[in-house]
This record gives sequence, C-alpha cells and structure tokens, in this order.
Amino acid sequence: MTKILVATNNPTKYKSIMRGLGTIKDIQWLSLSDLPNIPDYNEVGNSYKEIALAKAKYYSEKTGHITIADDSGIFVSAFPSKFGIKSRREFGEAGMNDMEWLRLFIDLMEHQDDQTAKIQTTLCLYNPKNNR
Repeated sequence: MTKILVATNNPTKYKSIMRGLGTIKDIQWLSLSDLPNIPDYNEVGNSYKEIALAKAKYYSEKTGHITIADDSGIFVSAFPSKFGIKSRREFGEAGMNDMEWLRLFIDLMEHQDDQTAKIQTTLCLYNPKNNR
C-alpha cells in the first residue's frame, strides 16, 4: 500500500485535505503527528508555490514518503500589505492555535468598513522516487 504524508501537524488542516483526498483507495494517509521527531520546516520563499514545494520536498526527503504540503494566506482589502503570503507568521503570536488567531483577526476586522477577504491555498505533491 502506498503511503502519502500530508505535511501538517494541524488536525483541522489535515481533516480539510482528507475531505478531498481521503476517498482515494489503496493509500495509507499520514500526517506529521504520525511521524514524531521530524524537525519543523522553516518556511522560506516568495510565493505559495515555492513554499509548498520546498516544504513537500523537505518532508519527503526526511521520511522517504510521497508528500503533500501546502502554503496559504489571507488577503484583506482593508490591509493590503499586512497579510498575504506571511499571514500566519507575521500576524498574531507564535504558538497561537486556529481559534486564537481567528479571534484576533475578527477583532481587527470588526471595525473596518471594507471587510472583503479571500484565502489562497497552494498544494504541492513531491515524490522522492523521481525527484519531482
């Protein structure tokens, strides 16, 4: 059976990805929580694709598994330079869970006239057997 790693420790993100992929047969799906002691990837890059691909390659090389990784961010009309590619890393505090981050974000947005926002997510799959 083929093993595919979804490179996240976030159970909410894992469930979301599995809603789309989990019905594929003959795959054993793993998350980073299934593989302890793997150092975190230090996200570096200038685009969602660059970060997601580098993250997938990093975890694939560490584990030997085909790996799916993502990068995402939120774009907010009221704050065009505050969010985007570094939404999670530069807004809030290190170690915040999803609900804490969301509460901080809602508190910031509730007084804005323009509350338009969109989320962008990029997924990349890396196969260590063919280096792509």
